[in-house]
Amino acid sequence: PVEMLRNREWGKFKNDISRLNKLRESFEKVIYVSGVELLYSGWIFSRSNSFKGNPNQLILEFVSEAVDLEKTLILFREHPLLITQTSSLACDLSDLPNVVNVSSYPFSYVMKIADIVVSLPSKVQLEALIIGKSVISFGPCVAPEAFKIQRYVQLKDCFEMKSIDVREALDSLESEPDTDAVEIDRYVRFLNVFNTKPESRA
Repeated sequence: PVEMLRNREWGKFKNDISRLNKLRESFEKVIYVSGVELLYSGWIFSRSNSFKGNPNQLILEFVSEAVDLEKTLILFREHPLLITQTSSLACDLSDLPNVVNVSSYPFSYVMKIADIVVSLPSKVQLEALIIGKSVISFGPCVAPEAFKIQRYVQLKDCFEMKSIDVREALDSLESEPDTDAVEIDRYVRFLNVFNTKPESRA
């Protein structure tokens, strides 16, 4: 109730949120698979302009195969642009157990209840890390290769991966923190340098 008051957008989804909160109680972990816009960003085409497939669908299937479905709830949210402009590219969730379509839910609520965020490179990944979530990225996004970020695993292009790779990535997030990895607040301070004028950069 307090969260509903603080987040006015949530009020319109009170019943849906209550049902999902109750469902969540049956699982130990929540994984949020964040869908990206596909057509205009070129995710579904190769460099030669041939059709590769739907990477959002592929990642969802990888996650479903990699987790213990008795303990894991999977949330999926389509990118708003895909919904409004290329809805024919939406994922088919009908054969994926424990996957709940939360595309109509407030983004802030989905991020709040997720433990792990999985997606192609997206600003959602950085937002997730800043608020303390773990992140798996299919491709480079958050940091240059020279950086190792805590709670962050970067995989290869999803078309080069298998579900076992996702399982290993999830296992690594549950292991002891890498003492050599950079904490996200230190990395954000590093990024902030690029918001200053060139002559003032150290």
